[in-house]
Amino acid sequence: MGIDYRVLQEAAKWFAVLQSGSASRAEHQAWSAWLEQPEHARAWARIERISGQFQPLAADPVGRSAGGLLHSRRSNRRQALKMLSVLCGGTALSLASGHIPWRQWTADERTAVGEVRDVKLADGSNLWLNTDTALDIAFDTKTRRLTLYRGELLIEAPASRRARPLLVTSREGRLYSEQAARFSVRQDDGRTRVSVFAGIVDIQLDGFGITSIPAGQQTAFGSRGVEPLEAASAEHQAWTTGVLLADNQRLEDFLAELSRYRHGYLGCDPRIADLRVVGHFPLPIPSGCWTRWPPRCRCVSSDVWPGGSVSSRRSSALAFDPIRTRIKNIRICSSLSSNWPGIGRNPSRRTGSFMRSSALPFTPNRSRTLALGIRAALLCLPLAAVVPAVAQAQAATQQAVRSYDIPAGALSSALSRFAGEAGVLLSVDGSLVQGLESNGLKGQYGIDEGFAALLQGSGLQAVRDGQGNYSLERRSAQSDAVELQPMTVEGFALGNALGSMEGYNATHSSVATKTSMPLAETSQTVSVVTRQQIEDQGSRSIAQAVRYTPGLMSTPYGATTRYDYVAMRGITDGSVDNLYLDGQKLLGDSGTYSSLQVDPYFIERIDILKGPSSVLYGRSLPGGLVAMTSKKPQKEASRQLQFSYGSNDYKQAAFDFTGPLADERIAYRLVGVAKDADNQVDGIEEQRYAVMPSVSIDFTDDTRLTLLAMLQRDPESGYHGGLSADGTVTSHNGQRISRSFFEGDEDYEKFERDQQMIGYQLEHRFNDVVSARQNFQYLDSTVDSGQVYQYGYATADELVRYYTGADEALHAWTIDNQLQFLFDTGALSHTLVTGLDYQRRKAKVSYDAGYGLPTINPYTGVVGAGAPVFYHQYDETRELEQTGLYVQDLISLGNWRFSLGMRQDWVDVSFDHTDDASYGDQDDRAKLEQFTGRVGVLYAFDNGLSPYASYSESFNPNATAAYNEVSPGVYDIALLDATEGEQYEVGLKYQPLGTDDLYTISYFDLKQSNLANKDSNENFYRAVGELTSKGVEVEARLRPIEQVNLIASYTYMDVEYSKDFTGAAGVNNRGNTPNAVARNMASLWTDYTFDQGPLAGLQVGGGARYFGKSWADAENTLRIPSYTLYDAMLGYDLSRVGLRGVGVRLNLNNLTDEKYVAACNSLSQCYYGEERNVMATVTYDF
Repeated sequence: MGIDYRVLQEAAKWFAVLQSGSASRAEHQAWSAWLEQPEHARAWARIERISGQFQPLAADPVGRSAGGLLHSRRSNRRQALKMLSVLCGGTALSLASGHIPWRQWTADERTAVGEVRDVKLADGSNLWLNTDTALDIAFDTKTRRLTLYRGELLIEAPASRRARPLLVTSREGRLYSEQAARFSVRQDDGRTRVSVFAGIVDIQLDGFGITSIPAGQQTAFGSRGVEPLEAASAEHQAWTTGVLLADNQRLEDFLAELSRYRHGYLGCDPRIADLRVVGHFPLPIPSGCWTRWPPRCRCVSSDVWPGGSVSSRRSSALAFDPIRTRIKNIRICSSLSSNWPGIGRNPSRRTGSFMRSSALPFTPNRSRTLALGIRAALLCLPLAAVVPAVAQAQAATQQAVRSYDIPAGALSSALSRFAGEAGVLLSVDGSLVQGLESNGLKGQYGIDEGFAALLQGSGLQAVRDGQGNYSLERRSAQSDAVELQPMTVEGFALGNALGSMEGYNATHSSVATKTSMPLAETSQTVSVVTRQQIEDQGSRSIAQAVRYTPGLMSTPYGATTRYDYVAMRGITDGSVDNLYLDGQKLLGDSGTYSSLQVDPYFIERIDILKGPSSVLYGRSLPGGLVAMTSKKPQKEASRQLQFSYGSNDYKQAAFDFTGPLADERIAYRLVGVAKDADNQVDGIEEQRYAVMPSVSIDFTDDTRLTLLAMLQRDPESGYHGGLSADGTVTSHNGQRISRSFFEGDEDYEKFERDQQMIGYQLEHRFNDVVSARQNFQYLDSTVDSGQVYQYGYATADELVRYYTGADEALHAWTIDNQLQFLFDTGALSHTLVTGLDYQRRKAKVSYDAGYGLPTINPYTGVVGAGAPVFYHQYDETRELEQTGLYVQDLISLGNWRFSLGMRQDWVDVSFDHTDDASYGDQDDRAKLEQFTGRVGVLYAFDNGLSPYASYSESFNPNATAAYNEVSPGVYDIALLDATEGEQYEVGLKYQPLGTDDLYTISYFDLKQSNLANKDSNENFYRAVGELTSKGVEVEARLRPIEQVNLIASYTYMDVEYSKDFTGAAGVNNRGNTPNAVARNMASLWTDYTFDQGPLAGLQVGGGARYFGKSWADAENTLRIPSYTLYDAMLGYDLSRVGLRGVGVRLNLNNLTDEKYVAACNSLSQCYYGEERNVMATVTYDF
């Protein structure tokens, strides 16, 4: 005769109370009264029999002292920090203790210890991340690649579309799937385990060929090959529902698995390590913490039966119910406070916000010793098993019909698997199912029907209580409802952000904070141009790549391709000096011709930060900066060849090879490009030969060194000239100058540029609190240039021309040392970044000039007579040295995000002006000490809305000197004070939950002061000018369906000189708008990829760009008309017709061949925009 389950539970509780040694006399009397009933006596006898196997433990002093056991095994996970220094000049970082893989804190996706969550990938795949997991996601048009560095995944992927297989890479090998599949992957030490629940997955292991794993099978692989296949275990997917499944598992192994979900030590005495555990157990995390967007958790202590607690680190507790062995969370949320440092934090919102948890204090008088808790927990193992799911699931949901495929076998295993897949709580007396077999379950079943089919002929039934939980009973027995202890979870579900860069939607950026932050939680406007956008739009320069970004003017000098000009938020001065590569400022000299250019084929992504940014970067322009990230080595081998041909005989060949070397710790990347083209301007050519090699070395799991280089030679660098407004903006005697007209002289035209850059990025993790990075770049550049240019009309129809030439050599190096700390102060979570950076630049320039050149008629091309005179103008040595010390604290408090930053800079600028027949030898030096700050605040609402406000500052030394006339014909050349900038910005960001779409609207009030200015009654310049820019930017980046990408933007700007500003003699431009600034700008781009039907593989796209009216001069005497340009793209994946890895694309810019003036620098210098051009590209990935 069986014993009622409820009675056994009561007996076990009394056993725990009496064995605790602290039972009162009243408790002894109550137990005696309870024992008088016969059934109670039988239950007590059974408990005593089972408890006999623990008698040796009861006599053990360690068993009687939980504190002693725990204290003796307790380890201090956070060792003392050992940081000697981080030195400039390329010195190595000091190393210290700690062992958390470097990959984990730089991965696109991470979960904390104790966090389980799921995300939806851009291709529609569902991805579940188990506790303490780190992976990278790299989707492109050819592959869907996941790289697992640590932890465990469950992947539910649709079939490959457009021949884009799913690749999952671990340390031991690769998994490959083209069909719809559901499988789990776990990275263990020295081996990778994979379990396939649907579809077929191939293992690609170097030296061992390909092994296919069908549905229902699992295996593991490592350096010795692939292990034999066996039946897939349900435990490898049960964790996605918050379940830890044990099927005849050793107790020690069970506790080891459980300990993955929390910090501190959790174990058992070796003498009971081999006891077996069967059942499902709730994971020790609040139910809300394994949602798609992990909430901020606050746990309320559960009721714990006396003596039923097992202490672990941080005074957290696991309570073991003695019969049902249910593991109930008391304060487990505290374990979620461990976040990975590095570029990013653990995601609680859009995969990048700060996840921190608090808990109510643990009640000491409810706890008992560790040994007693283990005894009580083990006591129930032969008696019971429990399967948790979502405790508050509705009955209607639980009865949903779904498909099951459970093989025949032990009834206990079949019930465990069924309950786990159905997502329900099942309480079982183990003696009821001992020795019973099941025929399995296959087909469509509701939960009640499934239980009935599995239990058919066993004499047992599954009874559901009012909350949807189940218990197993004999058909003649009745049992009371099983209730979960109450738990309160307060949290927000604010969406997630993928590290994936597929499509046009990036979700994170480090440009604003030097640490990975979700764009939706950054209190400043940031736009990102992804690699796919660069390719789809056929961008041939960085300036072209950012043309669909709000607030930017990327053609202030028209169709020139010599430099990448990007004017931001109305600040056009120095627009060539705001480019950054891999976190470091490109140290060209905007006061010379030695400004650098990076080919867009070398670039993985472009992050655009709007507004002042000196707090982290030192000297910079107030409008913002353009941060390029170069392509880096990958552990997954890939190769690409690309060939392009287009208008003006444009020819380009490029290659991109990457992968691991013989030593798996080392990966390489080699990217190269060669191009040759004519120009829309007659007689002008462009040539480039460039290569970018890089190598990454993982010295340890915590230390990585990446070596970088860029070698580029531009024998010809295109056109960089301007024409008079009279004849371009307006007609000249009824005529307009042709866009192809070349006002120079081919005999003197040259621009040859060589630039070599080398550098490294060294990253090290000391422990889970402190990490460090060092970023170094060295640049060597030479420029040999000569140009004949026009400067207005000499006669009614002829342009006067002059010559300028330069021979330049520039050497520069820069280093940035950073330390990052992750810590909490009470309820505040901090990411503290502090750094010391240094940059030094030296340029030597020799200038030549000429006059008396023949005039030219731009309408007929006729060249007049002339008597050229060429002369050496002067030599100059220009030096800049900057040292900066900065600190930034990113603070999270609930849904609040705060950003505080400050910086102190010491800048030394000098020039030495020699061999000048006109002004004589002169020199000047300016030393500057500048303090800048930044503060930002953002509130992340649960519905995806994030309003924010920020204030930021900038400064920038004047690049050129002022020529001040101190007496008639006598000039003093002097450096001016640095320009300064400050900006107030408020905005609203919205990221719909569960998507990577991002909508941003911002209002900015920007001021640039200390502009070089000369009052009308003075003969010298002073840094007294001021410019203000106020406006609104709107940007939307969304993917409404998988096949569609869409980018839309609008900008309104009101820019004016807000103080007296003299341009032309005697004219005060106060209140005027600077040239090349439009009040209104807008853009729209979208593309569609067909994935079904006869057009499958076809991609079509198009866009429109509007630039409003602007002024041709600072005096605002002539307006340039607005213009609208249309672009188009057509692509096709030839894999659809058997050419695997081959794709073709056709890009058309300025589709309607609009003839327009993009901007003017003055009435004498105006610049045509690009004419209609076409480019065809063939890409082969293999």
